[in-house]
Amino acid sequence: MNRQEKPAALEQEVKFLLEDTAELRRRLAILGARPYQPRMHEANIRFDTADGTLTRARKVLRLRKAGPVILTYKEPEAAAPAESPAPARRSLETEIVVDNLEKTAHLLQSLGFRPIVRYEKYREVFQWKSVLLMFDQLPFGDFLELEGPDLTDLRHTAGQLGLDWSQALQTSYMGIFLLLKKTYHLTSLEATFTTFTGWDPKKTAPVLATLPHEGLYDRKKT
Repeated sequence: MNRQEKPAALEQEVKFLLEDTAELRRRLAILGARPYQPRMHEANIRFDTADGTLTRARKVLRLRKAGPVILTYKEPEAAAPAESPAPARRSLETEIVVDNLEKTAHLLQSLGFRPIVRYEKYREVFQWKSVLLMFDQLPFGDFLELEGPDLTDLRHTAGQLGLDWSQALQTSYMGIFLLLKKTYHLTSLEATFTTFTGWDPKKTAPVLATLPHEGLYDRKKT
C-alpha cells in the first residue's frame, strides 16, 4: 500500500493555533520527534451534494493534491465511548491515491457531488511515538495538528510541547475558514494565499476564542 494511502481506520485529531512557531520547533527537537514528511504545498477541494447532505452528517469528501493526488472520505465515529475526554475529532477515515485531480473531480461531479470550497496550506509533518505532528501554514494563521489513534497520547504530546490542552480545537480548517468568512463578511469562496493577501493573523485568534474548546463545537455544529 502506498504510504500516502490509508485503509479505513479510526483517527483522533486536535489542532492548536500557534503564536510562536520557532519556539515550538525548538521544543520538538528537544523531544526527539523525527521528520516524517517534508514541507509541501497542499491544494484541497471539498465536495458535497447540492443540498449539503455530507456536511449535515459531519462527513467529508475531499480531493487533495500534495505531491500525489489523494481522495479522502471521513465519517464520524458512530458512537464515541462515554468516558472519552474531549476535545478530539474522532472519525473513520479512508484515503486512496488517484491518478489525476481534474479527472477525479469530474467523476465526483458526474456522480452528483459539487465543489463547495477550495483551500490551500503548507504542511510539514513530524512523528513522535504514535502521534503525527503537522505544522500547517494556512492563509489565515499557523497551526499544529496532532493526529493518532489514542487520545491519551495526543494529550501527553501536547503537554510535552507546553501546549494548553484546554485550547485544543477539533474544528476543521474549512470550519475555521467559514467562521472567519461569516465574522468578517468575506466574499471569497476560496481560502488561498492570494485571496487572503494582507490578512493579519491576529484577527484569527479572537474568532477561535468564541468556539467551545472542550469538544462540544463539532458535536453541535459540524
